[in-house]
Amino acid sequence: MWDSAVAKADPSALYVSMPPFIGALALELARRSRLPLILDFRDHWSQWCSGPKTTWVHHQILLRRERKWLEGAAAIIGVTGQLIQDLQHAHPKVSKHKFHVVPNGYDAELPAAIMPRTDTAPGAPFVIGYVGSFYYSPEARASVMGRWWARPPHRWFHYTPRREDWLYRSPFFFFRALQTLLANRPELRFKIKVRFIGDCPDWLPVQIDQFGLRDVVEIWGVSLIVRRRSFSKHATRFC
Repeated sequence: MWDSAVAKADPSALYVSMPPFIGALALELARRSRLPLILDFRDHWSQWCSGPKTTWVHHQILLRRERKWLEGAAAIIGVTGQLIQDLQHAHPKVSKHKFHVVPNGYDAELPAAIMPRTDTAPGAPFVIGYVGSFYYSPEARASVMGRWWARPPHRWFHYTPRREDWLYRSPFFFFRALQTLLANRPELRFKIKVRFIGDCPDWLPVQIDQFGLRDVVEIWGVSLIVRRRSFSKHATRFC
């Protein structure tokens, strides 16, 4: 099926944006069809630090696999300069000429200023919305940032290639900034609403209470996405 698809489409290259567990397949197909392989990194692979690796040995195995795929690629694309620098630091023997930064963005020009909407009801609050989930959990953060001997014994040998505090991937700093804003401008408290649409992790209501934002932040749950009905019917304060 792959051979017939390549014969029919006659592609110039195999461009793959993928999780690492299909890297071997992508390299095999590219070599089989004699196509240059372009690897597109949306995120890190070996340097992904949402939680610890199983052991240092497991991390080394992942590095070897990653290096094999990078060496077999004709070009390597990353969405940020930092991501590319991390890859080059982890694999200094891979030719630097292969690496390219292509940031996320828009093809069309954005307006210089956003005009306020005129179809909202008088006195309606300014709504800040977020749809999706978070690459964060307090447990994973504690595993990365905490002392090895403070972990359960079966996690003593977990390995982290670098200590990266993923608290920034939660709304913690946004909540802290919002708390400061409302403390300095209390009249805005009834003019701003924050609405989260998606899965509600246990730690999210805790953070909301931590910054005293229970009356400002609303969690609208996943049923809103699945059922696509009216917001008011499925809106809930907390999950």
